[in-house]
Amino acid sequence: MCTTGCTLIEVLADLRSCESVGKPCWEPEGAGTGCGTLTDGDGIMHSLCVIPEAGSVMSPCDPGGAPACDDPWVEHDPAGEGWWLERGFAEGWVPRYTPGYLPEEGSTLFLECCL
Repeated sequence: MCTTGCTLIEVLADLRSCESVGKPCWEPEGAGTGCGTLTDGDGIMHSLCVIPEAGSVMSPCDPGGAPACDDPWVEHDPAGEGWWLERGFAEGWVPRYTPGYLPEEGSTLFLECCL
């Protein structure tokens, strides 16, 4: 399975709860510490949600065993619910989403990765 080990954080356009859009809240201090919020320059609070990483699996029809995760010739399918990256030819890495996990209109996305 291909995964990034990154967390995709969605900043909603308003203070709706993450549960109202079907996503878990992002807890910046760790599990059980409460949902994160962000206050913008206008003093408006925004909820911080997580779009889970689905990861991806290669098509079972690929000959020769498991191809590299970044092979643009190989079709990838989601391994779970959420987002995954797919390698395109001209466009580079392209984010894909399973139904119900597409970012909300007007939201901002941050990708947090530990190196």
